[in-house]
Amino acid sequence: IGAPSTVVTAFLNAYPEALVEKDSYGNLPLHDMLQQGPSDPLEYEAIFDYLVGNYTQTGEYPGHACGAAVKNDEGKLPLHLIKPSCPLDCCQRLVKLHFAATTTHSLAKYLPLYDAITSHVPTSCLEVLAQPREAVVNACSYSAEHLVFSLRGWDEERLALLHQHVGVPA
Repeated sequence: IGAPSTVVTAFLNAYPEALVEKDSYGNLPLHDMLQQGPSDPLEYEAIFDYLVGNYTQTGEYPGHACGAAVKNDEGKLPLHLIKPSCPLDCCQRLVKLHFAATTTHSLAKYLPLYDAITSHVPTSCLEVLAQPREAVVNACSYSAEHLVFSLRGWDEERLALLHQHVGVPA
């Protein structure tokens, strides 16, 4: 979803069924927005708010916290798909909506924290994803060489965060 929030909301108001329709990869609009959302934080939050607020009203996936607990065909939850443009507030809200997502593996056995590390998500969002120590330990131990590759180019603040949570040398 790379369109302005006014276009997205107008489309979804006209065609509310689209909120619960999956694309050919099993993604809901929430998944797509988190992967390809706008770089403007205000636009990002406006679309996020609309999707989360209106998803709940559809009742299509009862008990799935507005799509936050719905996996795509790769077994990824929306939290697995956050990118650097995701505002901290949206990351925090996703975790609050479905806290179990922080320790949920995709089919490739990755946790949202690992995906966020490899996507270079800001440290503030990494701190939110690292709340449960289990998520950090699993993200680090699953594929040490991938993690080491991902850490190349990290600044001191991000390395210190990782050290604080799992004891990885900074």
